[in-house]
Amino acid sequence: MRFDDVVVLVPGFLGFSRLGGFYYFAERVVATLRGALEAMTGRTIPVIPVSALPTDHLANRQRWLANSLTGLCERMGGVGRLHLVGHSAGGVDAQLLTCARPLVHKHWSIDAERMRARITTVVGIAAPHHGTCLSNAPLAKLLADPLKQLSSSPIEQVAVLPSLARQLVDLWGLASSESSVLYTPALSRLQDILRFVTAVARHRGLIDDLAPRAMAATRRHWGKGEVMLRSFVTVAPLSPTADPFFHDLYRLTSTITGAPSSELLTRAMVLLRERAASAICSSKDIPVFDELANDGVVNSARQLVDPDDPDELAGIVVADHADVLGHYDREDMFMDGAPLNLGLFHSGAGFTDNEFYTLYHRVAAILAARMR
Repeated sequence: MRFDDVVVLVPGFLGFSRLGGFYYFAERVVATLRGALEAMTGRTIPVIPVSALPTDHLANRQRWLANSLTGLCERMGGVGRLHLVGHSAGGVDAQLLTCARPLVHKHWSIDAERMRARITTVVGIAAPHHGTCLSNAPLAKLLADPLKQLSSSPIEQVAVLPSLARQLVDLWGLASSESSVLYTPALSRLQDILRFVTAVARHRGLIDDLAPRAMAATRRHWGKGEVMLRSFVTVAPLSPTADPFFHDLYRLTSTITGAPSSELLTRAMVLLRERAASAICSSKDIPVFDELANDGVVNSARQLVDPDDPDELAGIVVADHADVLGHYDREDMFMDGAPLNLGLFHSGAGFTDNEFYTLYHRVAAILAARMR
């Protein structure tokens, strides 16, 4: 059966579509997006999550994504148009796939060119198009190259050990408090977990690739691409109700020392301030947009490829990095007891079902307009 339009969800940093019993994009993302699209178009629109190479270099992830999309088109018996919705690094992967040449070779393969010709829309959500300062954090550097960090000078180690220890303690506290909700189901698929951990241990280049200086070099050679791009920018307040681990992440992401500033980032902040009043938000309190503003993982001003194109900014969402995946503290207002769903972070951003459905109906409207 041939489909005129197919929507593909591209995962970010960790790269999996499903890990044990845990889905990168919460199942209601697929259901909400597909339901909205079919209501808007009156047609069957498949919404399919794919996987990526977890934590691997952008070039390797690009090759994997190109091959995955080519295989997807073949298995579906042909696809008229592809619409890519990428979260975090997945948004970067999707956008770079539309550039005139690949990250490594001079030319796309014949199969890749045929597949790329079908890409009609790219929507990025919380995508670090100009990198993230979190890549410069001690914990990120340890994950990227443990041997190098452990072999650094004693002075360097003493400087970062207190911060690193605090992050690990706060992460352990978060994991312990949520183990029954998030981690027990995953243990039922231990083989999946081991395969994923092995892949992460072998390939950690994405952390370096997403450092602001590295992405600045990437952007000098690969521009905006040849396909319509729309970006949803996320920002979270530093709320007193946030858990300690989110505080750590937010603080590290807002540490801009060593990250190149530019006129482009300044223009991005101006555009975000101009549009702040129309943000998808549960309250009227919108964080101030400066270089420090972030969603706990990605700096907000770095989520636009081209701030000189106001049409690229599809919306601002007051949410943390995982809220927009459907992983937020979700409660039934009419029932007492445990939450229906427990978020990965507890940022205090106030993201609820109302904001979730507003966001994905806007995504659906963008895609549906390209399906006519």
